[in-house]
Amino acid sequence: MSVEFTLREIFGMISKANMGFVCGDPAESFKGLPVYYRVLEDKNPGTMTAIEIDDKDHFLYFFMALGPVIAIDGTFLKGKFRGTLFITSAQDGNDQIYPLAFDRHNSILKGINSIFPEATHGFCTYHISGNLKAKYKMRQHKIDTFLAAYFKAADAYRESEFAKYMDSLKIMHPEAAKYLEDGVGLHRWARARFPSRRYDMQTTNIAKSMNSVLRHARALPIIPLAEFVRSLVQRWFYERRELATARDGYLTEAAQAKLDQQIELSRTMTVHPVSRFEFEVRERENVEVVDIRAKQCSCKYLDIQQLPCSHSLAACQHIRLSHHSLCSHYYTTNA
Repeated sequence: MSVEFTLREIFGMISKANMGFVCGDPAESFKGLPVYYRVLEDKNPGTMTAIEIDDKDHFLYFFMALGPVIAIDGTFLKGKFRGTLFITSAQDGNDQIYPLAFDRHNSILKGINSIFPEATHGFCTYHISGNLKAKYKMRQHKIDTFLAAYFKAADAYRESEFAKYMDSLKIMHPEAAKYLEDGVGLHRWARARFPSRRYDMQTTNIAKSMNSVLRHARALPIIPLAEFVRSLVQRWFYERRELATARDGYLTEAAQAKLDQQIELSRTMTVHPVSRFEFEVRERENVEVVDIRAKQCSCKYLDIQQLPCSHSLAACQHIRLSHHSLCSHYYTTNA
């Protein structure tokens, strides 16, 4: 039952002239979906699938899951019966897209609330900026200035830094600032106010990237579409596993690059012990407090990213402690 398609075959399938010949009748494809899913689950342990039908046995939607923060976005299908494919994606420790689930209906949103009731729902900061531009008509220079402050507020790690930019937004456009505060909710978009960790995922760009990858396959009947997704994800997992195995290092390439930047910043800092595990780290007039045991820093970078900030790196160097102890397992090549 396992059928894999080359890119040349995929492009051929998209042609309406070839659609029926290569893939069969799109309507018939729905009838074979239960068998396809049963084989998929048998051959790929851990895969989860579900099909919903109405009281007349008509197809409604399907769900397929092939395996911290996830992004959800939809893409319109272009086959005979149209529909929308909702894609749930995450990002691995090497900043690569990690597709989690595909659903041909917005039931995926309900499913997340049911399966992960403690998950926190955040909004895409880029989508919010689009809503701001559409909702509040400002002169170009004013909206540019407002959005620049908005993105700085969204990306701020510290509450004090967030409050500074939020105050400037209230001065520039009180109504728009109130929309961000009450209409959207600060906890939905501001990193400093988010109840859990968002890491670097402030937008749904990773889900949109998946939409782009699937732009040609969206015209396929339902089984070839599902098989294209399965084959694609299988290849990605294999290639990334091979790269991680071959890498000579504790952290992934992307995580190490971020760490190297923080190491460079830490070189000019001075460290003053407060206790066995707490330190004041100074850089000119700026002072941050690091708690090595709690893996916390007053700058909040360590707390949220779960990678050492420059201040915690300086503290580790001061007591000759490996900074790997502060790195989340999520960023390691063994994750």
